[in-house]
Amino acid sequence: MKNIKIYTDGSFKKSKAGISFLIINPGKNKILGYTNLKCKKNIQAELQAIIHALQYLLNIDMSLENKKIEVVTDEISIVECRFSF
Repeated sequence: MKNIKIYTDGSFKKSKAGISFLIINPGKNKILGYTNLKCKKNIQAELQAIIHALQYLLNIDMSLENKKIEVVTDEISIVECRFSF
C-alpha cells in the first residue's frame, strides 16, 4: 500500500481565494499546484485545495485503490472531520 501525503492551504479575502497543494507520492516527483478562485468562506478555499489535489491524483494515476492518503491542513473544521471512501 502506498502512503501519499497531501499538504493544502487556502486563503480567502473579499470573495477571492488562493489555494495550493503539495503532493508527496513515494517514488515519484513532488507535485505543487496552486490557483485562484472565488469563494464565500475560508473553509471553502481549504476544501477546494483538497479537492483539486485529489482530482490531480486521479488525473495522473486514474486509481486511488490501495493507497493511504493523508491530508495535512491548518483548517480545524476539516481536521475534526473524518472522510472515508
